[in-house]
Amino acid sequence: MTIYKTCSFCNIEKNIIDFPKIGKQCKFCISIKLKKYYQENKIQINKSTKLYREENKEYYKEYNKNYRNKNKNNIICQDRDLTAPKICFYCGIEKTIAEFPEKGNKCKRCTADKSNKYYYDNKEVVLKNQKGWYQKNKEVISIKNKEYQQNNKEDISKRNKEHYQKNKETIIEKTKKYYQENIDIASEKKRIYYKENKNLNVEYRKKNKEIISKKYKEYYEKNKPAISTKCKTYNKKRKATDPLFKLRFSVSNSIRGSLKRLLSSKGGKSVSQYIPYIMEELKNHLESLFSHPANLTSDNEVWMTWENWGSYKRKNWNDNDTTTWVWQLDHIIPHSMLPYTSMEDDNFKKCWALENLRPLRADINQQDGVTRIRHKVLNDSI
Repeated sequence: MTIYKTCSFCNIEKNIIDFPKIGKQCKFCISIKLKKYYQENKIQINKSTKLYREENKEYYKEYNKNYRNKNKNNIICQDRDLTAPKICFYCGIEKTIAEFPEKGNKCKRCTADKSNKYYYDNKEVVLKNQKGWYQKNKEVISIKNKEYQQNNKEDISKRNKEHYQKNKETIIEKTKKYYQENIDIASEKKRIYYKENKNLNVEYRKKNKEIISKKYKEYYEKNKPAISTKCKTYNKKRKATDPLFKLRFSVSNSIRGSLKRLLSSKGGKSVSQYIPYIMEELKNHLESLFSHPANLTSDNEVWMTWENWGSYKRKNWNDNDTTTWVWQLDHIIPHSMLPYTSMEDDNFKKCWALENLRPLRADINQQDGVTRIRHKVLNDSI
């Protein structure tokens, strides 16, 4: 049987639950009064509460710890009537008990709205506090997170998969957008992560070599045109800014082409394993030859740079204008005279020895290739 009582402030008859144990005013009217008082004396109240908390900081910590330990294993009472009515002190709307937390007279919706409002009104302060707290407790947080992840590996992976399947399109769009806007930061993070976890990646690849190769092949077959265009644009940009990359790329392509002509291949092996020098040594060797007397202009000036290394174009070439000149990587004893079917051949070592490589003016190199003057001279000397 429900008992009713009339509020002395609003004169409305309400359920006895909506009243405190002592007093004639209902809980809702008391909350309105308190709100009004708080708004009138907001600054003073906040100051006094802050001072009190600072003075009694340790007491609060101890009290909270004791309270949590006491109520750690408390279970929400399953016997309570979730359909029973209850008025929210914040909005004043009658709702079911299911819409309220276990303790308190403010509904879940109002609590969430209030916290959201506070967050957006004081966003900078909140974020600053969060960052400060995180920096202080960084090590503890990382340890706890690692422990949780190790203990709940299956549950986490299951949840992540479910979430990804539900929100697949939005996640892909967001990641693409973020990557495009923060491409430098993302690439830097990748590099740092790779350096820190290099050994782990190597171990994982060794263990799962077949699975990785299979996945890569499947992905490549599905996305072949997109991958090729992406690689081309990346290589083009990188070659324009990084001479070492361009040199490595050029050497690798040249070796692949010469092996292919003799119906052979690199077999997925890296060129750097078989060349008896690193690319930086080759770069320094070529740079030292930029100022060689044979490579100077008629005024004895150096014109060769890494910016004017490129392919010969007859239309753009002008013998009287050095800005139109380009140079190419040349083999003193030509490729054709040192054929090789493997990177372990002696001819390969002779062909790609530092002494056999030089920078040469593109028009001279082109003319020499067509007339084959060098080949004749070398054959006569042999």
